[in-house]
Amino acid sequence: MSCPYPGVPEDEGNLAYKAALLLSRKTGISKGVKIKIKKNIPVAAGLGGGSSNAAAVLAGLNRLWQLNLSRRSLLASAKRIGSDVPFFLYDCPYALGTGRGDTIRPIKIETKLWHVLAVPKTAIRSAEVYQGLSRRVGFAVNGSMNILTKPYYNVSILIHYLRANDIMGASALLANDLEQEIVRIKPSLLRLKKQMASLPTKAVMISGSGPAVFGLTTTAEDAYCIKEILAKRFSRVFVVKTF
Repeated sequence: MSCPYPGVPEDEGNLAYKAALLLSRKTGISKGVKIKIKKNIPVAAGLGGGSSNAAAVLAGLNRLWQLNLSRRSLLASAKRIGSDVPFFLYDCPYALGTGRGDTIRPIKIETKLWHVLAVPKTAIRSAEVYQGLSRRVGFAVNGSMNILTKPYYNVSILIHYLRANDIMGASALLANDLEQEIVRIKPSLLRLKKQMASLPTKAVMISGSGPAVFGLTTTAEDAYCIKEILAKRFSRVFVVKTF
């Protein structure tokens, strides 16, 4: 494996490498593979870059090595690599993740959203965030993390708003249980959130375990306007649309 990007491991510390190794051991395949990663998604930003790479390797090697494994079999491997990996084996923009977030149910939603991503150059250790959450809610680090997929509001209400293209209604229900710990560790992210919220966004949240912060808009015009403003302060600002 090779990846000409600072801070990206090229051994089993990389989820793509781990995926290839797991699949070869699982199937007894003797063939090898050269993997070169071109990073477009910032590293350690809470955006699922490593998880999507791992899923791509599972799907790609299934074809390259002519394994003919079912998606169910690939999903079993994906769950062993990480809770975020299974989602990327589905070709869908929206899905519901239950359990540890690794049991995926695709949801048919036609609503298109524009996202503005600001990724500060600050490091946050995911393990520290989860450990802080564990202490706060009073359960062991190695215990059940199901609280993360059991929001206070019934998720069916959120799905209803999204299907109805009611962005304001959906925005009011967005939540990230990790945010309190993330902001405690990096208070500067709260300032970024407030700045983005002062711009024409419908909702603003920290993505995953951070440090990326995203704002939702309904038009490309608003999204690129926000990007232009944030780019004066942050070097990594992106605009992406729900496919």
